[in-house]
Formats: sequence, C-alpha cells, structure tokens
Amino acid sequence: MILQQLDEEIFSKIILSNQEIKHLQNELNKHFEEKRIRNTELKEAILKIVVILGNLSLFMQHSDNKAKNILLNLLLSNCSLKDKKLTYTLNKPFNHPLTTPNHKEWKNLIINHLKEFKKMVLMIEKV
Repeated sequence: MILQQLDEEIFSKIILSNQEIKHLQNELNKHFEEKRIRNTELKEAILKIVVILGNLSLFMQHSDNKAKNILLNLLLSNCSLKDKKLTYTLNKPFNHPLTTPNHKEWKNLIINHLKEFKKMVLMIEKV
C-alpha cells in the first residue's frame, strides 16, 4: 500500500528516456570539465544518481523489497500513514530534482547543490 501510494505520488511523475538521461549526463560532464572537477569517482557516482533519479519508477517496479527499502531510505524520511494518507519528507539533496519534474532544470539543481550530492555519494559508498 505505501509503496503503491509513493509510486503514484512521486515516482510515476519522473520517467526519463535514455536519450534525456544521456543528455543530462553530458551536460553535467561539460560542467565538471569547465570547473576542472577531477574526482572521477565522484563524477561517476553523480552520473549514476542521475540514472537512478531518471528511472525511479522503473527501479521501484522491478526491484526486490530489499532494494526498494534501501532506495526509499535514501530518498525519504519521516514516513507515516494516517487515515490512508501517507506523509513523508524528501531527503536532501533528492528533494530538489524530485520536486522538479522538468528534468531540463535538473542540471542546474544538481550543480547548485553539488556539495549536498557529494555528501550523499559518500554516504552511499559506505553502504
């Protein structure tokens, strides 16, 4: 029930084509080159995050419960169900792109919140 409601509220709004994801990754790579960001692991991790965000609906549909729980724990906090109404908080930095369904704005959001994404990448790597 909760996963279904989440899927309807958030994840189904964001489905990017492979071409749109590649374009966003290329734009981010150009930015990394312009700013001389050399940390290859960080760049690759952020580009993987873009793939995950662009395919959230598909990941949620095709993942097992363990993978869904890991993903949900990264994305959401303070989940509660009361009177069939689900409330939750989108975790930073994912709140920025997930509340902006227009993927064309994601590049600037990711760049503007790059420090937050760096912290999240470090947390993900520890898991």
